[in-house]
Amino acid sequence: MAGVQKMSMRIIRYWAFAFSIGSAFLYAGFSMISGRLSIALGAGVSTAYLSIVAALVMGLFAFTQPLIWPSAIPPQVWFLYLGVVTAALALLAFSWGAARLKPTALTIATLLEPLTAVVLSAILLEERLSALQWLGGGLLLLSIWLLGKKNMHQP
Repeated sequence: MAGVQKMSMRIIRYWAFAFSIGSAFLYAGFSMISGRLSIALGAGVSTAYLSIVAALVMGLFAFTQPLIWPSAIPPQVWFLYLGVVTAALALLAFSWGAARLKPTALTIATLLEPLTAVVLSAILLEERLSALQWLGGGLLLLSIWLLGKKNMHQP
């Protein structure tokens, strides 16, 4: 039985790795296309289209896996938060930046997204961060700052 369990975990890890790589390629493509889309259509219009696509994908996912909301806050509030803050406002900010930044700078700027999520989870959800997580966040900020400083001095 233990052998089957080890094999199942190995398969899950391979799939998780494959999905991570696929997600990275999709996000890179999104970053490259969204700048052109924002310039062609404007940040507001492109945000509206992206929000509609995000809502449709989330809706399709809800058919296969029911959404589970934390019970302390009404589901309607979570739905509004997800639709307005995490989708519309975030995509509007992304689209505005995409229309003004080169793809490399935009990709570097998106590195702040996971760091922001971790910091917000520590603040809002009271998750405790390990020393390695704090070190990783600091290194990420240092890397972004160094890349920005290097790019400022290039013609």
